Amino acid sequence: MSYLKNNYFLPMTFSLFASLVLLIIPSPSWAIWFKPTWVEMIVFFWALYLPQHFNLITAWIVGLIVDVLTNAPLGEHAATLIFTTYFVKTFHQQLRMFPLWQQSCAISVLLLVHQLILFWMQQILGQKPTWLIWVPPLLNLFLWPLLVTYFKKYTKSTSHAHF
Repeated sequence: MSYLKNNYFLPMTFSLFASLVLLIIPSPSWAIWFKPTWVEMIVFFWALYLPQHFNLITAWIVGLIVDVLTNAPLGEHAATLIFTTYFVKTFHQQLRMFPLWQQSCAISVLLLVHQLILFWMQQILGQKPTWLIWVPPLLNLFLWPLLVTYFKKYTKSTSHAHF
């Protein structure tokens, strides 16, 4: 139970849960492609700012939950999420050195790669993906700085915290 003493565990768990809830909230048919990819942004944030506490298995489990919630083929989102999260974790030191606007651009490119892999997988499976799949990562370009500004307070060192 020592992981509960860290001040990142509850915000990490709550933010992942909240992003999954935002994923399944119904939206009008005209606005379905204008929903940000909250799950991917939250996963990328924790992988970027707390890489020692957010591993690829967590990203895989979150991806499987997304597959179940969206009725996608099992493993589709899990595979793409683990692939792109691997790059965030591998280059986390470089990405964290970027100014926030450059970091936002880099994360948006990774989200575009994520969508490209999903697009490719859906075509292989015989589904008819729409070209509007590219809109959410572009929307996330503007939301990433807000997300970082809000959640960064939970990534501070907890070595002196006593509960």
